Amino acid sequence: MIENQKGQVLLLIIIVTAITLFSTLFLISGAQLYYQNSLYNLDVEKATSLAEAGVDKAIASLNKVGSYSGEDINLDEGTFSTSVTDEDLNTVVSTKIIESNGFVPSKDKPRVAKTVKISVVKGINVSFPYGIQTLLGGFLTGDSNELKGGIYSNSNITFGQAVLETGNVWVAGSNILEGNTSRVSGNVHSNTILHLTIQGDAYYKTLDQSSVSGSSYPLSPDPEPKGLPISDANIDLWKTDAEKAGIISDKISCTTSLGPGKIQDDLKLKSCGVEIKPPLWITGNLSLDESVLSLPPDLGSSSGVIIVDGKVDIKSNNKLRGNGSNGSFLVVVSTEVSKDVDNPAIKITGSNNIDGILFSLGTIDISGDNNFDGVYGFGLKTGDGFRLNYDPALKSIQFGSQSDVYSLIKGTYQVR
Repeated sequence: MIENQKGQVLLLIIIVTAITLFSTLFLISGAQLYYQNSLYNLDVEKATSLAEAGVDKAIASLNKVGSYSGEDINLDEGTFSTSVTDEDLNTVVSTKIIESNGFVPSKDKPRVAKTVKISVVKGINVSFPYGIQTLLGGFLTGDSNELKGGIYSNSNITFGQAVLETGNVWVAGSNILEGNTSRVSGNVHSNTILHLTIQGDAYYKTLDQSSVSGSSYPLSPDPEPKGLPISDANIDLWKTDAEKAGIISDKISCTTSLGPGKIQDDLKLKSCGVEIKPPLWITGNLSLDESVLSLPPDLGSSSGVIIVDGKVDIKSNNKLRGNGSNGSFLVVVSTEVSKDVDNPAIKITGSNNIDGILFSLGTIDISGDNNFDGVYGFGLKTGDGFRLNYDPALKSIQFGSQSDVYSLIKGTYQVR
């Protein structure tokens, strides 16, 4: 009996020991595999960072020297190898492809390799993620506005009746979105939302006399204020390019082609069809009446800009067009800083004006039946019947430049 018990105990000890040993080996194996995976993931991050460092080096070299074909550089963490080639678009826009490979620990004996590929353009890349964007001047609409595109305002938005909005709306800070029975088809982000029909989700602290078809998120944080998409540095570069192109001193009435260059006077165009070769810098005021302004075909998918230091007065039946290529837009920029809605920097007094992008450091006042691709300024007021037809291509558009400045074409970043 005792012998049997001893045998059973021994067998139990063997089983327990085997299970313990198996568990220990399993844990050690799992820990080793986890350790190896961690090392691999760390190497992947290092290789990607090296490849991105090669891209940064290539852009910096292009902007400093003007020409750069690539090179191999050894660092403590590994090696990056870059190549820069021209992308033939058959346009005046200079576009290059940068491909950079990161190797860990070295190019000769890589444990991990990653590749980053981007396209860059000589000039400026600007992103307009919203159809309308305003600063502290806010946004006030008339009735029957049809707004196709997102809206971002750093101050109050007050809609007139029957405003249709396809996209999302953001009101930054502790400001108010007053709907006046208007409808928003997307999401709304605002500290306070009043008298609005929301077909998407609502993010707010106060919601009053409004309906929400989607989800509601009370006590949501207020959106942060945002700056306008065109910077002072962008404007300075365009002015520099225009000045390099020369002074346009002749008195201008109607002409078939205008620019690039600097006009040290007002420009008034009535019943004209003008091809604008950008950048065009007007130090005085700009007045348009029954005229068609368009960009030349050789710009390809690049956009163009007219910079006006004074005020812009747009009457009736004007067209501000690109050249027909996808991503080609004509942008009118006013650097006038008037914030008085009764004395705006850009004023549209007539109707049937279509296409183009309006941008102002001051306030913009648009009367009634007009249709633009995008409007951006300190503040915006629209009359009855205004329409905005936002084009998704505005999320990333390029402007050519005479200066040797290359920038990333957004949306071209690839990693593999």
